[in-house]
Amino acid sequence: MRDQIGMTLIETLIAMSILSIIAGAFLTSMTTAAQTSFINHKRATAESLAKSQMEYIKRQDYKVDGDYEKLTGLPQGYDLDIVAERLNPRGDSTINDDGLQKIIVTVTYHKDPVLTVEGYKCFQRY
Repeated sequence: MRDQIGMTLIETLIAMSILSIIAGAFLTSMTTAAQTSFINHKRATAESLAKSQMEYIKRQDYKVDGDYEKLTGLPQGYDLDIVAERLNPRGDSTINDDGLQKIIVTVTYHKDPVLTVEGYKCFQRY
């Protein structure tokens, strides 16, 4: 028998198959890592915006109608939705304002809700 100097076609195909499997696994893991990073960034931004908005509402004067100002200069694609629900701890009527509101701040990214934060605001008499 002669000495084998080169590789056969089957050996080459096997090597290419192994390399393509490894490359596919690597690309899949890189895609998953990039998506996870984007989701984490979106959630962290939403959390920061929601907390900042809640603090901004707490610094504003108490508004019976619950029409509180939104933060300005939001990152592109983000929006805030604010709902102020009157609470009735005395149980006398929802028409009477007992000076307590449940504030719900929802952060959306391209109109998809990302995070909702709830807090309370009360009318403080000095």
